[in-house]
Amino acid sequence: MGFRRRAIAIAAALLLLAPFARAQLDLTTLSIEELANLAVTSVSRKPEKRVHAAAAVYVITQEDIRRSGVKSLPEALRLAPGVHVAHINSNQWAVSVRGFTSRLSRSVLVLIDGRSVYNPLFAGTYWEVQDTLLDDVDRIEVIRGPGGTLWGANAFNGVINIITKNSKETQGGLVKTGGGTEERAFGGVRYGGKAGASGHYRFYGKYFDRDASFHANGNNFDAWHNGQAGFRSDWNASSRDNITVQGDVYRGRAGQRTPADAFSNLFGTNVLSRWSRTLSETSGFTLQAYYDHTDRHDPTFAELRDTGDLDFQHHFAMPGRQSLTWGLGYRNTSDSTEGVGFTFFTPEDRMLQTVSAFVQDEIALVPDRLELTFGTKLENNEYSGLEWQPSVRLSGVPGDRQTIWSAVSHSVRTPSRVERDLTFGGLVNGEDFDSEVVTAYEAGYRIEPRDWALIDIAGFYNDYEKLLSLEPGPPFIFKNKFKGSTHGGEFATDLQVHPSCRLRATYSLLYMNLRTESDSQDTTTEANTEGSSPRHQASFFALFDLPHQTEINPVVRYVSKLRSQNTPDYMELDLRVAWRPTKMLELSLVGQNLLHDHHPEFTQVSEMQRGMYGKVTWHW
Repeated sequence: MGFRRRAIAIAAALLLLAPFARAQLDLTTLSIEELANLAVTSVSRKPEKRVHAAAAVYVITQEDIRRSGVKSLPEALRLAPGVHVAHINSNQWAVSVRGFTSRLSRSVLVLIDGRSVYNPLFAGTYWEVQDTLLDDVDRIEVIRGPGGTLWGANAFNGVINIITKNSKETQGGLVKTGGGTEERAFGGVRYGGKAGASGHYRFYGKYFDRDASFHANGNNFDAWHNGQAGFRSDWNASSRDNITVQGDVYRGRAGQRTPADAFSNLFGTNVLSRWSRTLSETSGFTLQAYYDHTDRHDPTFAELRDTGDLDFQHHFAMPGRQSLTWGLGYRNTSDSTEGVGFTFFTPEDRMLQTVSAFVQDEIALVPDRLELTFGTKLENNEYSGLEWQPSVRLSGVPGDRQTIWSAVSHSVRTPSRVERDLTFGGLVNGEDFDSEVVTAYEAGYRIEPRDWALIDIAGFYNDYEKLLSLEPGPPFIFKNKFKGSTHGGEFATDLQVHPSCRLRATYSLLYMNLRTESDSQDTTTEANTEGSSPRHQASFFALFDLPHQTEINPVVRYVSKLRSQNTPDYMELDLRVAWRPTKMLELSLVGQNLLHDHHPEFTQVSEMQRGMYGKVTWHW
């Protein structure tokens, strides 16, 4: 069946379900107006209405996560426009925002409850160890476009901020368990309670065992399992003071396809504390500190890492129509590495320190109608020295239900250990490799034309300089002789077409035009980088509430081909069916990748298979 016929058949089947639905939406479902006015914090580091945010921001809610049936944080990101998520194999993902898809998402800064999980050894995020009990996630805020002014280096193309619920919202108990063909077995437990008159807490634990992906040669060695536990406590120490302390620990084992087929042994722990104090109705500060320990043993290298981070932020209203936010930061990360064979770092152990300061000024040019925001972040690191990352944003509100915005920003991606200190076979580190640079031009329009509709449109043009290239040397070396531009746009809509039928659709368009400098001899990076991101992406997500407390939630997604990997375009269907016999019990059945027995998403080596799993969730 061709693409058009298949898409029409799926859409017709979904729409035929609508007349049989009835008005019994889950109490946690946000209305269109509530979704538009949802407070987001990632754009300006303080709460503001999503509909008025001067950035391309998309919010994935807890209800989206639950009803889509996803089993991991990367899979949940597929719901956002402009984000490319592809399985490399069973335990690895390639994730990007507006291009530059890579194994470690090197152009995206990922935050979990305000702590950066960007790894400075290999430049990016190890998604296989970024996990939590998905039931505890309040929302995921996805910022498409540079965020260096507030969040610092490596928020190059975007920011993904995963925010978990306050422990006050997770009181009582929760137990879930299930299994299936690909998700062979999984389970989770959580309990929350009160601590005195003003405190709340929760503890959780989870485990999963996931099957290997499909390999044509039968060498299915990338199965994996992982266990994780954690806690969170929130205290209202006074009418003006709030204190949060939370932490996690995980241990897992992931199969890796190497010439000898070996395992990656994964262990880590973190603890975070945050103190927020309200000084007045227009002023307050936040002081946050966290510590993270990573112990990772891959077939080709081993890494022990300890990271400490301290962050202070203060905001206050100034006389007139101004609001100022400023802050200071310090990070110390030290590692101990061990190479295997021809892979090693020089020096083996290194400590890196980063000192930063930022300021952002918001000026109401016309109260409640026109606002100008500008600021910059200064950040000093030990590889490229002092970096500055300014931005200017302008937002207009022609009416209460619409916003027009534009922005110009400058951001950098600083060198990592792998780009400065790695020796791998014939590849020699690049001591002269400097920060990559982007200047981004963005504009957007967001409107709620009716009580039942929300439309969000954004366009961008990014100009890149000093991108990484692989140049002949003794014999190869990392340089900054790659440049170019990207442009495109994203569309997202949310429609409440019936009291118990909600439809969401997204579309993303991306053009990449990259090239080497005239004196570069790199002949592979241009094609590989351009061809690793799809030009077109589209998704359709429906939330149906049927009689007898039954939910049906199909997710259809389309991704165009990846030229450099010779990966064809594909369309897939995930389908979740759930029944709630009581308020405390939910039974669900989820099918994933239902349109194909197996298909590649990023490489031809590993392919994702059709899968089914069942789940039982009980809460009290």
